[in-house]
Amino acid sequence: MSEEYIPEGLRVLAKETALENFCDNAELLDEMLQYFADGIPDKLKTLKTAIAAKDYPVWISTAHLVKGEAATLCLERINAVALKLEQAGKRQEPAEAEAMLTVMEKEMHALIDVLPKQ
Repeated sequence: MSEEYIPEGLRVLAKETALENFCDNAELLDEMLQYFADGIPDKLKTLKTAIAAKDYPVWISTAHLVKGEAATLCLERINAVALKLEQAGKRQEPAEAEAMLTVMEKEMHALIDVLPKQ
């Protein structure tokens, strides 16, 4: 299912590019990744609720927020899914978004698995 929403070759975390974005400050990058990961449950809950309620403004803005954060942190796979979720919201396609949420949850867990352990 992921292949539908995530182009081949994208990585969970493009760490070398992310490090460049953070001026090679690995500690800062790790802190920002952890901050993003800590917010995952709330973001997923907001998306689920908005999609179920067909609350398109909240759905679109939350997907857009996740997309932007993921892009900044070089979370390529999450960024790709968030883009598709945002587009589905603009097209008002909740059935498709439900499938994408499953992929988003999987990708969020994949990110947590690659983070340094606290």
